[in-house]
Parts: sequence; C-alpha cells; structure tokens
Amino acid sequence: MEDGLPRRGSSAVFCVPVRHSRTARAIDGSQEKVRMDYSLPQQAQSSDELELAIKYDAEAFFYIIVNVTSQDGSQRDYGWLNVRLGNAPSQGHKDVQKEFLVFVTPERLGNGWVRMRLRLPEIVNVAMGSRGWVYDSVQKIRLRGCISVSPIKFFSPSRTGLG
Repeated sequence: MEDGLPRRGSSAVFCVPVRHSRTARAIDGSQEKVRMDYSLPQQAQSSDELELAIKYDAEAFFYIIVNVTSQDGSQRDYGWLNVRLGNAPSQGHKDVQKEFLVFVTPERLGNGWVRMRLRLPEIVNVAMGSRGWVYDSVQKIRLRGCISVSPIKFFSPSRTGLG
C-alpha cells in the first residue's frame, strides 16, 4: 500500500471528502437539482476500479469524471461518465459532447440499493474507445439529485512485479 490506496481484495476504504456543494439556479429562477462534487485527492486519482453501494432513481445522476489520453499518448482530455442502471449500449449524450451514458447491471441488494464494481479502463473503452481515447485517471465524482451512497472504495491499478 505504498501509494496509500487499498489493493484488490483489501477491505480498506479510501474516504472522499466533499469539497463543495451548491444548489444551481436555472435562468427562470427555479431551483435545479442539488449537486455535490467530490474532488479526489491525488493518491485516489490513480485508481482504476471503484466499488460502492448506491440508491438512486431515474431523476438522479451519478457521474465519474475521468481523464483520458489518446492511444499514442500524444493528447489528453476528459470525459463525464453518466452511470445509469440497465444493460443498454453505452452512448454519447445527444447535447453534451464530453458526456457518455454508461449502463451497468449491478448486484441488487434490496430496498432500492445496488452494489457496483466499476472497472474504469473497461468502461472508458466501451464509452470512448471508438473516439480513440483510453483511461488515464479519475478526476472527481459528482452526485446530482436525491442519492444515497455508501463510502466509495478506490482500488489502485494492478502492478506487475510489485509485492
């Protein structure tokens, strides 16, 4: 655990503090859904996998903002992964260029709760790979709307040859 992150199989949880939250206001003055951004500390950004239990409906949103690079490493960018429940194919958002709808089939826990184990390189490959992007790191988590979430476990990449 030299980088401060739990290894796969570890029960340690890396807790992510809330950096800011606010209620956005629409142009007409009405309130939009509350959002919370969780800026990740540097040692969590190198994670390639995360696990959490979450309860949310179709009106709420769970985003993972990731950094990506081109396959040859010459370009860098970011993308918003809008994690939805279901087994539909991933797709780019029709109105937001860097947002991708990603559908996952989680483990059902009961009372509306589900558990997700998300492998970020695989998700980025499915969502953004056709555009030439590969996963680099995770930047932050955004929760928007009425969501209940457990502590999020971040797992560091597998490192071949390291004890």
